[in-house]
Amino acid sequence: MTEFDPTRSDAIRSLLIETVEQTPRRDHRRHLRIAIIAVLAALGGGLGTAAVAVAVTGGVGLPDALSGPPAATAPAAPTAPATPAPPPPPTAPVPTAHPLVLSDDVIVPHDVLSAPAADPLWTLALPSWRQECDYVSVLSVADGYALIQVGPTAQPEDLSFDCDLGSVRLGLSLVDTTTGVARWNREWTWQNDQQGAHFGGDLQVKLLGTSGRVLVSSTYRDVGPQEVLDLASGATLGPVHRSAAAWASMQPLQPVGGSSSDVIEVAAAELDASGQPTGPWTVQRADPLDLSAPSWTYAVAATGLTARAPGNGSFLLELGHQDATGRRSTDVLDIDSGSVMVQDSVDRSYLHGDRFSVRESDLDSDGRPHTVAGIDPAGNELWTRSSDTALGISLAGETGVRPGSPVPIASTVLLFGDDGRIEAVDGLTGETRWVADDSACLGYGGATDGLPSREFAVDGAGVLRQQYQSGGCAFDLATGKAVDAPEVPRSTTDGALARYRLTGGFGTGGLWTYKWEQTDPSVPGSGTVYDITTGAELWSRPIAYDESWTFAGGRLVSITGTTIAGLG
Repeated sequence: MTEFDPTRSDAIRSLLIETVEQTPRRDHRRHLRIAIIAVLAALGGGLGTAAVAVAVTGGVGLPDALSGPPAATAPAAPTAPATPAPPPPPTAPVPTAHPLVLSDDVIVPHDVLSAPAADPLWTLALPSWRQECDYVSVLSVADGYALIQVGPTAQPEDLSFDCDLGSVRLGLSLVDTTTGVARWNREWTWQNDQQGAHFGGDLQVKLLGTSGRVLVSSTYRDVGPQEVLDLASGATLGPVHRSAAAWASMQPLQPVGGSSSDVIEVAAAELDASGQPTGPWTVQRADPLDLSAPSWTYAVAATGLTARAPGNGSFLLELGHQDATGRRSTDVLDIDSGSVMVQDSVDRSYLHGDRFSVRESDLDSDGRPHTVAGIDPAGNELWTRSSDTALGISLAGETGVRPGSPVPIASTVLLFGDDGRIEAVDGLTGETRWVADDSACLGYGGATDGLPSREFAVDGAGVLRQQYQSGGCAFDLATGKAVDAPEVPRSTTDGALARYRLTGGFGTGGLWTYKWEQTDPSVPGSGTVYDITTGAELWSRPIAYDESWTFAGGRLVSITGTTIAGLG
């Protein structure tokens, strides 16, 4: 037998007390049992292997020093095998947030070159009140974002349409066209005038440059909303208050563009009892939220005046006006400062490309120029061309648009002479890219004699071609080499590498094709996509009789009834 050692006994006792005091109260009994077993095991010789066996098995049969003898333990009842829980129902994926980035970068179309799935990528409900007289329009404001406008209610094209014309409605939404999520929705309703003449057809929704603001305004007083919205949230920033003279001009507010939210406003001259002007017409630049405090004002003695802001980054503001004798002339102002650059000219007009303008002058009796010049955004002359005979001129539209603009960008100027040549000029530098024979080009009305038609465009493959369903000429934009481009069906919507042609849809043989025409909604049309270079059919799918396709924020969408859907 092991001899009793008082020192060893005191150490074990101290260890036991320390263990119990450091253990939370609710665990004292369990931990005390374990501690006692551990101590007894340490004694070794007193309990021998029996102490070790109890510790390993959890102490079954060992009297509990704190609670007395253990209660009787009932035999465990057999348990049924566990049934696995059913898997959770699948949840729809949450669209990834797509940031709204405001810039002046070109928005290019993302072509859908292979057949999309039968179900669209996403669908979004348009206002439920939409009827046949509430047209839908799309304004691309950034890559992957567009303002979707429904209304205002318009006079029906076909009088057999049963439209409610008592109230005019307008809906506006900022839509992420990559996910189909509407960032915000706004709606307005107002009563039509008694004659039903105004409705809201003159109401405009305009992006105010890259300022992050949107203008909603009409040329008629008290017809529809007159306010400025925040593009990101849709919140009203304030009302637009125009003067009586400005309303009398019947001229819309025109955005200046760039980073500014300013607009150009025209105000009519006051008239006397006989209808003669008693003062000048005026033009001003101002913040639409404070039109009473313009940054500059310009006055013109005239019986009528129109302003034309270029909207291409140019500083040229063109003013056309007419005097009491009917004589027409043009003034050109610096849109930034209001300073006069040209005054009372009867011999010039302007075309506006992308970051440049083209001035036409030395006009003949038919209004055709003998001299053309490229003008930079500050009004400086970049280059010039002159001819003894009249020149035909065209800006070759390219793929893509600037935010807020429905007009394709253009950087190439095409000049046509009576000598049967076509010259391609870089609009920014004036460099002649190439000169080619235009004998294969069709003239106006499809004729092969006379000056060629000005309807030219550059596709995403770099081919410059006339915009005709059949015939016409085509050139490699880089070299001017004639291209034997296959016939490509004329499209409803053009992308960079494909053409999208709809038949039997909205305005293409289905709804609203001709007045008085009755259409059968149960008869589907078709949407067919063609390779823009080869003319080969890429894919086709049925469409509804009121369906249309367009690019919104560079993404292809379909619009039908009260639904807009993403195709690619």
